[in-house]
Amino acid sequence: MMKLFLIIALYTIFHSLSSFAQDRDTIKTEEAPVPINLTEVMKQVVYPEDARIDEIEGKVYIKLLVDENGDVEKTGSINGPEVFYIEVKRVAMNLKFTPAKINGYSFKCWVTVPFNFQMK
Repeated sequence: MMKLFLIIALYTIFHSLSSFAQDRDTIKTEEAPVPINLTEVMKQVVYPEDARIDEIEGKVYIKLLVDENGDVEKTGSINGPEVFYIEVKRVAMNLKFTPAKINGYSFKCWVTVPFNFQMK
């Protein structure tokens, strides 16, 4: 009987911790990250030659993990025309953000940034 109680207790603790971890990923911020060098980074974007030849335009959305200092730690999912993915990943790593904050404390946060590709 004691073993059954211990197993149930451990399962409950594990389940609570995993629920907490899932909830932690969806915390709302008091101060959301804001890109501070977006204009400079947008100037670095090179329209891919394949997209230019095929006259492909579109918007690409990339998820970025912004660390406590406002630096991009890594890229996540990316959506939009695939021909632009490599270029978006390349320049997105150069973005700098204000850190996300709750109660004055900085923390890591995922943000989604759009990149619009239009032929001129």
